[in-house]
Amino acid sequence: MSRVKRTGVAFLALAIGVVALAGWSFLSGPITIGNGVGACAITIDPGTSGLAIKGATTITGATAITGTLSVTGATTFATAPTVTTPTNQIYKLATVTGVDVGAVAVTPLYTVPAGVHAVITKVVIRGASGTFDQATDSVLNIGWGSTASNVVASATYTTPTSATGVVIPAIVAESTVGAAAGVLNFNVTTAATASTTCTVDVFGYLY
Repeated sequence: MSRVKRTGVAFLALAIGVVALAGWSFLSGPITIGNGVGACAITIDPGTSGLAIKGATTITGATAITGTLSVTGATTFATAPTVTTPTNQIYKLATVTGVDVGAVAVTPLYTVPAGVHAVITKVVIRGASGTFDQATDSVLNIGWGSTASNVVASATYTTPTSATGVVIPAIVAESTVGAAAGVLNFNVTTAATASTTCTVDVFGYLY
């Protein structure tokens, strides 16, 4: 079969699959363009309204994808995609590593995106490089602003004591909402005797 005929057959198969996905019943099973074994193949399954593309894929122009998108392998975008931040659901807003409680310092944890507000529901301190229980223990607070304690009140911390220890400090009874562009900070006001780093996870929701 000539290349022209093979190309024509491929485009016809793709058209049939697209029509089937639109609700036509004359195609009842999945159709694959390509042998499905090599580097490239396109499979259209009207039974699940699914489209699977195997191999390098280039998409140009505006493309809307609804439902779950699963991508395996390296993905390159000519133009950075626009990602919409979910709202009105609690999820992990940020993870910051290398936060040192052995030095008086302010460490930014999270910045609120434009056009929304943030409510912090939980903060997790984990992955300590050593014990927080030292000759001098760290005193810290967390809040919106350089030294604010309007999310987690100022307190002395002697835990966690190891990399597997986890501490979830209490959120203040009336915490403050983070405004757009607001920065949530981890503020060490009294340094521990020795440098000890940790990882801080921030959970909450945007509205």
